[in-house]
Amino acid sequence: MLSVSILTPLVFGQKQSETAPVLTTSSLTQVLNERLTGAERIMFSLADAMPEEKYPFTPTNGEFKGMRSFAGHLKHVAFSNTVMFSAILGEPIPTDDGSEDGPAAIKTRAELLEYLRSSFTLAHRAVGTINEQNATLAIKNPSAKGGSTTRMGLTIDGVAHCFMHYGELLIYMRAAGVLPPD
Repeated sequence: MLSVSILTPLVFGQKQSETAPVLTTSSLTQVLNERLTGAERIMFSLADAMPEEKYPFTPTNGEFKGMRSFAGHLKHVAFSNTVMFSAILGEPIPTDDGSEDGPAAIKTRAELLEYLRSSFTLAHRAVGTINEQNATLAIKNPSAKGGSTTRMGLTIDGVAHCFMHYGELLIYMRAAGVLPPD
């Protein structure tokens, strides 16, 4: 939390002292990209920490029948990233995926991690095109609901979606007897 001594010069237009931290500004693109990078880091921290033989794991204790496996969650995140960030770029949404579970052809851990990595590469490319002029302009919503959304809205949804699955994947790791990374 900022102290009053830091806020006072900002509020009253006074000059900051030599010892007060200098507040810097970032562009909208930088802020969105930082949040996306955070989501990418947490997803890969879990993906790297889970042993390959446990990628098919789905908890059995509780209401997990019909739920995605650990690998299925990662593939779904990659698919969702691809859909949302392709929409930001105005690029065609992949149609060969068949469902929100991602391409059935992706089977191995290596293939899955490459798919996830490429989805974040696409996401960073898309976020790099967002600026103060186009962030809130209406674009076609790629979701089944249709309608319109904005580039900034899709980016926020994409980052939030990663964090939602991060929480689920933490539960999966603990249930599989794997200690999640710090």
